[in-house]
Amino acid sequence: LKSLGVQLRVYDCEEDFLNATTEVCNPRTKTRYTTKPLCETPEPEDKRRIIGDTFMHVSERIQKELGLDPSNTFLAQGTLRPDLIESASSLVSSKADAIKTHHNDTELVRELRKKGRVIEPLMDYHKDEVRELGMNLGLPKELVMRQPFPGPGLGVRLICLREPYVGDDFRKTNIAVQDIVALEAVP
Repeated sequence: LKSLGVQLRVYDCEEDFLNATTEVCNPRTKTRYTTKPLCETPEPEDKRRIIGDTFMHVSERIQKELGLDPSNTFLAQGTLRPDLIESASSLVSSKADAIKTHHNDTELVRELRKKGRVIEPLMDYHKDEVRELGMNLGLPKELVMRQPFPGPGLGVRLICLREPYVGDDFRKTNIAVQDIVALEAVP
């Protein structure tokens, strides 16, 4: 984006995200609970919601730091149609069940969307259509065709937490793996 002349302000919010929790509704029991901090939860659905809600909270905090009124500031995000389909958004279906939550379609994002504070100009498009649009707008090919940084998806897919997970059977498993490796070395 810098090559296009866009001036960016980059904020280090690592600790905000690592220590964040959020309140979610258990879809089976319909009870609400507060998640563990992101750095402690292995649950992919909780991670998606924590990441999405924390992004919104951090955005509002930074808006205030910049002297902007959050009630008069809009969030533009690159939500695509598959994101809304997978998260069973009412914007695309009134009958579908969620496949998975998307960080850009959490309960908090939906609330802000209802208030008209979220702008999603690409929500009716799929990735290939967005790339075609970018090329037609004359954006540089390297920007249009690049693979998006995995961001929230990477955070969700990591199976370890802040510290490596060592379960009760770690020692036994480690010995078993060493035995298997040793057997492979036997001629």
